[in-house]
Amino acid sequence: MKKTIYSIIILALISLNFSCKQSPEKLAIGTWTLDSVSVINIDEVAKYYFEMDMETIDNEISAIDEQLQMMEKEKNPNVESYENLMSQKLSLEDQKAALNLETTKSERLEYYNSFKGLSYVFNEDKTYTNKSSEYVENGTWSISEDGKTITLVTADGYEYGMSVEELTSKNMNGKLYYPGEEGVYIDIDILYFFVK
Repeated sequence: MKKTIYSIIILALISLNFSCKQSPEKLAIGTWTLDSVSVINIDEVAKYYFEMDMETIDNEISAIDEQLQMMEKEKNPNVESYENLMSQKLSLEDQKAALNLETTKSERLEYYNSFKGLSYVFNEDKTYTNKSSEYVENGTWSISEDGKTITLVTADGYEYGMSVEELTSKNMNGKLYYPGEEGVYIDIDILYFFVK
């Protein structure tokens, strides 16, 4: 008799436990605010942007040098224009001298963290709103049965999503992905931490 009672109690607790667990869809519904970001490959990202900035400055200096050479070949060059170009060149050389990898790394982290406060509102009717201080995006959303993938389709038909690493009633962490855009510039591996 005691075994039967214990078996019934255990089955009741197991049933209660399963009935209390929310589906990924139910967990996702609500307002999620970006709390923080972690750039997994920040060193690679900083190096890419550092090299890109250096190349941009070098190209601008080369263009100014070509203009200066053309002016030097003229019989009566415009002195004011020549001095203006020399001033621009010196300014670019100062910018180049001031560039360093650690500063670039700090600037990139500051940029990615500037998205804090951005929010996603996932509604029960499968619509969503993505809000920041600069824009509002609307569309539809879905989540896989295992809760590992959220797919978003904007009102104009653009599809992107999130690979979810954690989804609880209060926390959602994952990586946003944009199909077809990998490798356009550099793959930036960012983990987003949202709170409800």
